[in-house]
Amino acid sequence: MVDADSIKEYMQDHPDKNILLDYNDQFGEELIDIIVPMVYDDIFVLYPSLGKNKSKIPDNIVMYGVMHKLFESESFVELRNQVQYSDSNASIALSTKTNDYAQKSEMMRTQFLRLLEASAASRFMAEAWGSTPSNAMDTSGAMLDIGCRGYGRW
Repeated sequence: MVDADSIKEYMQDHPDKNILLDYNDQFGEELIDIIVPMVYDDIFVLYPSLGKNKSKIPDNIVMYGVMHKLFESESFVELRNQVQYSDSNASIALSTKTNDYAQKSEMMRTQFLRLLEASAASRFMAEAWGSTPSNAMDTSGAMLDIGCRGYGRW
């Protein structure tokens, strides 16, 4: 199960690495604890065939969903705090990361949806076909040798 510690570890959100944040975490555990159930709800709405069993959803898919929502949330903060200041001939923007967070959020969302779709398709194929052997899984070349014998030698 995905928790705040695993998300923060993956994102390297540690106080000693957040110099510009005065050595504080960027994303609080409370926010992550709110977002994790939202991601599971999104999964079950998008792919109801996956069922409601959270333990069957791979953690990496949930992590990408959580990161998507974290970056989206941070883009709201950046948007709220975006201001342009001008003094004489100098113009200073106090917050210019809105688009960066929105772009990163969209990247994480795309990966989340891609992995989620692949997982749902894989689960569907396993349920529909079970464990039927396939030549596609034969990496030794044995099935190719057998198949060629039937057609004679060139």
